Amino acid sequence: MKTKPAPKKEVTPKPGDIVEIPLPSGGHAYGRVLSDPLMAFYALRSDEGLPAETVLALPVAFRSWVMHSAIGSGRWPVVARAPLEPTELESPRFFKQESISKRLSLYRRGEERPATYEECLPLERAAAWSAEHVEARLEDHLADHPCRFDEAIRAKLVAPAPTPRDPSNRP
Repeated sequence: MKTKPAPKKEVTPKPGDIVEIPLPSGGHAYGRVLSDPLMAFYALRSDEGLPAETVLALPVAFRSWVMHSAIGSGRWPVVARAPLEPTELESPRFFKQESISKRLSLYRRGEERPATYEECLPLERAAAWSAEHVEARLEDHLADHPCRFDEAIRAKLVAPAPTPRDPSNRP
């Protein structure tokens, strides 16, 4: 009689966890849990494991929210943990864009306010990325190519709707 293998224990990401991220074309990159679901991703591809000190000295490519399953499933194994610096504990601003009205707003720690297109341009959209999309984005970043997933969710400038003509002003 065959016995079923024990189910994999899901990994719970903790602030300071450093994860190894497999890249589609080979090698891997690194990310770090800042505060669930916020992560920082580092601008380096490596074919070998790097010590935590080396990873933490790398420039950050981007910070974004990530779906819990990226780490929880074991896809991105935790390879180290290091205490966060005070600046890493600060919550960044994100932008939101309403799907129908296209109105923009800034979001931080549950607070939201209206925003201009210019304010939103340098910001990440308030959206959780899947592991596959982060991997593709890192690959594109490291190759200095635009990422189609990132481009698709950037703030969109929408021309104001034309004002209706006053019927009493007909020619």
